[in-house]
Amino acid sequence: PNSKGESITTTFGCTVRETNLFYTQAANGIFGLAPH
Repeated sequence: PNSKGESITTTFGCTVRETNLFYTQAANGIFGLAPH
C-alpha cells in the first residue's frame, strides 16, 4: 500500500523452465512479479 491506502495485487514469480540463468547472470538475483 502507498500513503493513500491504495494497494495492488501481484503474483510472485516462480520458474517454469530451467535455463541455468541463475548460474550465468551478472545481477544479484531475479525477482518476478505479474500484475493482475
